[in-house]
Order: sequence, then structure tokens, then C-alpha cells
Amino acid sequence: MFTPQRTYDVKWAFSTKQENGYGTLVTDNFINHRVALIGTSVGERSRTSYSDADRFGKGHEFPTAFRELTRDLKLARTCDLSSLMAGWAGAFGMGSVTTTQPNPTNNPTAYQHVITFIDPAAAGTKQCPVTTIFESVAPEGSLQTRYESMALADFTISAKLREVGQLVMNWIGSGKETDGADASFPNLSPISILDAGGLTFQLGPVGSPVDISTRLQDFQVKVTQNLDVNNGYIPGGGVYRKRMWVGARNATFDATVYIDSNSTDIVDEWVNATLLEAHFNFDGDYITAGQPERHSCHILFPAVRITAFPIGTTGDMLNYKISVTNTNVYKDVGATPNVPMQMTVINTEPSFLTT
Repeated sequence: MFTPQRTYDVKWAFSTKQENGYGTLVTDNFINHRVALIGTSVGERSRTSYSDADRFGKGHEFPTAFRELTRDLKLARTCDLSSLMAGWAGAFGMGSVTTTQPNPTNNPTAYQHVITFIDPAAAGTKQCPVTTIFESVAPEGSLQTRYESMALADFTISAKLREVGQLVMNWIGSGKETDGADASFPNLSPISILDAGGLTFQLGPVGSPVDISTRLQDFQVKVTQNLDVNNGYIPGGGVYRKRMWVGARNATFDATVYIDSNSTDIVDEWVNATLLEAHFNFDGDYITAGQPERHSCHILFPAVRITAFPIGTTGDMLNYKISVTNTNVYKDVGATPNVPMQMTVINTEPSFLTT
């Protein structure tokens, strides 16, 4: 007899801390967060290897030799968007976090995290932040492991009318795992969900964006680090990666908005190549009754141009499908702040990316 494993019994846990050096696990006591996921997805292991199948002189075409060359591990995660998860994805997907307490006297558990792309030149490294993720595929058995040095390759934040926001993340590790149960496995973390009912959208000339929230139907923002996965393997390093450098990073967005029959705004902005400012702002529950701070995720593109705006339909209503690709997301063009994209997240998590 065997014991089958139910998908509902799979558990995982993560840390807001980064590893203190690539290949140095975050200790179990700091792998202290856990949230429910959408869909079923576990760590995907793969490897490259040597084979002599195509070698000449053996007298046949079948392999007789094997040698493992590299090992890889990828992990996809999809979850409901919350202030905690927005901060986690932004921190590891962009690399620079500045944390303050906006109201330390009256609301000491509220923390504001301003997140943007790390400057490799200023930081003195092209190494992206990495963390340790624990996964328990079979809690009663041996399929419990820590995935080492997980780097966030890309993440996408999206929302549709009348729905909860969604976060999709794709992680890549060193390929190395450390097996064994987590003695301090956490309970589900308290989270504050962010939904389209608390979403506003502004788009317009830099410095004077216009609130067109009532026209927004859906949107998605994608951030990609273009990780240098192949150069993570080094001579003498064995089968596992020993580093993970950032590549040519980018941020893009798409938004579907109703056509305003009294305005040619989107058409004019494209025809005139107007430099625009875009805001996608989620505001959720108040952290403390009577205080202004709310669980939130505000996404700002300080300077963009519309790449394309094909016209589509929603039911019997026409819409613009606005697209802004990486070639139309700017820096050093006079906008404030001088970054391609910025996330401002307020939650009750004191820090991200500490060691």
C-alpha cells in the first residue's frame, strides 16, 4: 500500500529577509511567513547532463555514459494581492527598499516601503537579492525541503473589475536544496487583501495626471529582471549556481479603458507622443482605526509614452487596450522621481531585504 498526497496538504513558507551571501540559507526561524496560493505548483527541478549517445565507435547508437553538469530549480507562485505580498515581490523583484514609519506615535505598526530598481553601480554589485523558500510537498514524509538562493525573475500585478488583485511570481534558485522538516513552521500570515474596489488609475501629462478610474476595466504591470541565469554557474563551482546577476531590467504595463465619446485623450497622447505619468493605486483596510494609514500598494510610472492602443470591445462598449512596452518607460527625462517605476507599499511588516 502507498499513501497518496493531496494537493490541499502542500505547505510552503518564505522570509522577508535576504540571504547573507549567495548560498547561505536564511535560518528556519526567519522563514516565518505563509499565505494561501492560487493553483497547484511546486518546485520544478531540472538538470543538464553529458551523454555519449551520439559518439562514434561504440558499435551502436545508445548511451553508455552519464555525467550531471548543472542543476536548476524554478518555482512559480500565484496568490491574491495583499500589502504583504506586494512588498515581498517588489523588494526581491526590484532590489531597493527604503522603509520609514509614516506615523510612529499614533500608528507605530504601520510601515511605508518605497521600492524601486537597485542601481548596480551605486550598490557596487550586480548580484540581485536572494532568499530561502521552504516547501513541504508531503508533510508526513520526506518531501520537505529548503530551496536555496531563490531570485525573483519576474512578477506581475494585475486586477480586473469586481475582483481581488492578483500577483504572479517566477523564482529561480541555485538548484541546491536542503531537506528536512522546519521545526518552526509558521501559521498562515495575517494579510490585507487589495481589490479593484479600492483601485484608482491616473494617466496624463507628467506633473498633471488625470483620474480616469471610472473608465478602467483591467490592467497588469510586469517587472522583469532578465536574470543572467547561465553565468550563475562558474568553473570549479560544481553543478549548482554560485551567483545570480541582474540583466537588462524593465517594467511595462497594459490597461484596458472605456473610450470616452466626448474626448480624444488617448489618441491625442499617442499622436503627439506626450510624455505621461501613470498611477495604479490600491488602497485597502485601515491599519489602525482612526489613523490615516491603510494597507496599500501604489505603483507609479513617472514618465512613459503610449506604445499602442488598439480598439477592442467589452460587451457592446468600445475600449482602448493601452500598451506601454519597455522602450517607452523612461528615466533621466526630468520626471520626479527619476526612476522608471516606483512602488510605495504600506503594511505592518517592519522590513524587507535585511539579513
